Amino acid sequence: MNAVLKSQQADDTMMDELPDPVLTDAFKTAVGFAARTYEIVIARWGDKNTLPCLHTLLVFYWFMMDFDVGRQYLEDSLPWEQTALLLNYLLRTSEFTPRLDTPEIPWPEGGKAHPLPEDYAMRGLIYTGTYFPKKWFDNTAIDDDEKYFEPASTVGKRCERILWLGHSIAMKKRQLHWDKHARQFSTKGGNHNDELEDEPVELAASVTDVASTEPANP
Repeated sequence: MNAVLKSQQADDTMMDELPDPVLTDAFKTAVGFAARTYEIVIARWGDKNTLPCLHTLLVFYWFMMDFDVGRQYLEDSLPWEQTALLLNYLLRTSEFTPRLDTPEIPWPEGGKAHPLPEDYAMRGLIYTGTYFPKKWFDNTAIDDDEKYFEPASTVGKRCERILWLGHSIAMKKRQLHWDKHARQFSTKGGNHNDELEDEPVELAASVTDVASTEPANP
């Protein structure tokens, strides 16, 4: 990651003097592994337990699309058609109108940030430095035990965040596109407002579902 950042900084000042990056086998393996992981996770689009993984993966790709090196070596590895289908599915099934065009990730209506559980895991990583707004983690009213507790509203907030990332990536005008009039995502030369081909995969119950069915301790 540091190599990407340094490479981009150098590109801004001395592009002509830089040799083409040498792709190592380890790098190619890592890119392929990340892409296959994404494809496996996105294929289980009906399982809400996969959304945290999709969220964290999209944050990484959202960051990398700002860099020439990232676009050059990572963009073609992502299954954009499946991503557009998933985003349109989340739009259709959302119980509220998600905020897509805010300059930063949507704040809760009450004004106090309540980070998602995976936000805490991503905090401090290089590629999340510009993702989280200032004071996003300043809500001292949240106890440590509450940070990883998911009330029923968490799923909706996570879907909104994923849609915000999709819209932000689409605004970079690369592989993913956003039609503001039709309010749908697509890829080059495709309309992806159709239903996903397979039935939704619903595997394990969500954490909140389990918590709601377990009897309280005496």
